[in-house]
Amino acid sequence: MKRVETTEVLFSSLFFLLAIFTLLVVGLSQYAKNFSQLFALVAKERGLYAVLLNLFMTVGFFSTLFFLFRPRARPRLSLRYKISMTGMLFLFFGTLLLGLSVKMGNGSIERESVAGIMDWLYYIRQSLARWFGSYWGERALDWLFFFSFVFLPLLIWINEMEFDRNDLLGHYFHSLRPSINLSIGTLFGMSIQPLFKESWWEYNELALLGLGLVLLAILFYKKRHYFGFYEIFNMVLLGMALLLMALAHSLFEGYIDYYEAKKAFYGLVLLGWSARWMDRITR
Repeated sequence: MKRVETTEVLFSSLFFLLAIFTLLVVGLSQYAKNFSQLFALVAKERGLYAVLLNLFMTVGFFSTLFFLFRPRARPRLSLRYKISMTGMLFLFFGTLLLGLSVKMGNGSIERESVAGIMDWLYYIRQSLARWFGSYWGERALDWLFFFSFVFLPLLIWINEMEFDRNDLLGHYFHSLRPSINLSIGTLFGMSIQPLFKESWWEYNELALLGLGLVLLAILFYKKRHYFGFYEIFNMVLLGMALLLMALAHSLFEGYIDYYEAKKAFYGLVLLGWSARWMDRITR
């Protein structure tokens, strides 16, 4: 019987809560007149999904600190892993910094109120926030998560590719390999989008989602023994999301802030992935 890791149970539990919440919000917004603006409220900038993303990044930051300074692991952690974990620490902190908004006066920071190094950091933050909030920044994030957590991992699982764990580099890449549950979580986030786009090139979102679903179906057909209770249950949630998002597609059309909901799922996937490989190497 396949041993279920604690980090997989925790990720699946958080994914279940976030997925059910999203399904309820979308369903109520689409079919209940009194709640027609519910999704707009929770998915707006600085709304509930943004708060959840910041929460995931905060948990990721402190969990990385815990794994990095785990007493029994420190003497045997290689420099490669220490550098990777330090990089994750900065990634969580940087993402949290981008997501947090500091308000002064009328809701924005005046340039005169920031001096020296803070002035420099503030304008870097603003530039990055504008880029990641732009159309191309959002698409870049979609492609990054698709290839990192869906395309490459599912191809590895389908072809039963194994890294040589006796080799230092092979052991490193084996530890960092995402799980099937993380692929399902990423696809759930990608399913939050309108069916009809304003321009033909915007259909790349749907194309990525479709390709990911095909790969997941092939893996389930060919390697069903890889799918335990959590994988199958998460696939059921994904199927429910695909059906509901298709029925409620008009909810997202012309409404740009649906991406805040996607980022919350991406943040949860990043948290689940980092906790999984850090827990493995520091046991």
